Amino acid sequence: MNWNALLQWSIAQKDGFDKDTKMMDEDTRKWLEEALENQTFDENKRMIEILGELQELPEDEVDKIISLYEDLSDILDALDRSNKFCQIQGLQLMQKHSLSSKNSKIQIEALKIIQSCNQNNSFVQNWSFDNNTEDIKLKEQLFSTLSSMIRGECLKIKRQFIDRNGIQIILENLSTQKCREKAINIIRDLLLYDDNLHQTYNDLSKFQNTSGVKLKTQSLSQDGNEILAKENLLPENQKYRGIVKKILNEINFPKYSETYLSDNAYRNSDTRIAFIQCLKQFNFDASILQKHKENLSHAEEIDQTEIELC
Repeated sequence: MNWNALLQWSIAQKDGFDKDTKMMDEDTRKWLEEALENQTFDENKRMIEILGELQELPEDEVDKIISLYEDLSDILDALDRSNKFCQIQGLQLMQKHSLSSKNSKIQIEALKIIQSCNQNNSFVQNWSFDNNTEDIKLKEQLFSTLSSMIRGECLKIKRQFIDRNGIQIILENLSTQKCREKAINIIRDLLLYDDNLHQTYNDLSKFQNTSGVKLKTQSLSQDGNEILAKENLLPENQKYRGIVKKILNEINFPKYSETYLSDNAYRNSDTRIAFIQCLKQFNFDASILQKHKENLSHAEEIDQTEIELC
């Protein structure tokens, strides 16, 4: 594009007040319109093009698919484009890729798009719930999978989960009772191990199996866990000691009281008990539990453990 020529032409058209100035001829008008159109990027049009390309590409073209996902992410930074994306069936395609793809990189990128579009966007959240209930089932299944992977004595995966902002992400996705149940159980488990998260192994007492860790060689007269103890306190892991409480304090964990304690149904008492157990590890307004205890007194069926915790 010759911008200098366009500038000179524009100046010539406005130079003075020549009474002989003529209306722009048809050829010049078309040329100017085409020049301006070529410099305008239509995000909605590009989204449709990307979705079409994603549907046609074979799964083994991983690099091309990931590149298209990256282009989508750039476009979807704006709130209004996320709205348009769900209207043109973009979320359905993301869900399809996240569920049916055999490539983990593709699944992860698809889930990132779904998360990005739904985050803090009530329009997309409502649309997803009304038009694509499978998203809810997918989220619940992901919570179940995460719970099974994280809970227990494997401290390494807990640290990786924390590094990837896992705590913040699960607490931003509490749309169903099952999600709330799985999320609080993950939080309770992380708090249980919080003081030991800087260690390589959670328990190296004499008869502990250290989560199935086995030594290649071991003397009958030597406790294997004594050998493992030498690598138990790595300097790079010290930052993880107490990190769960620190993160939950930063995001004001007690604010989730309304989310967890507004429902007094007996069938959900275990979830509420887990939340209260976690809540009591932080500074919070005591009236929260006093009010909850009063509300429970009107319930048809009460879990005595929950009453005692309040």
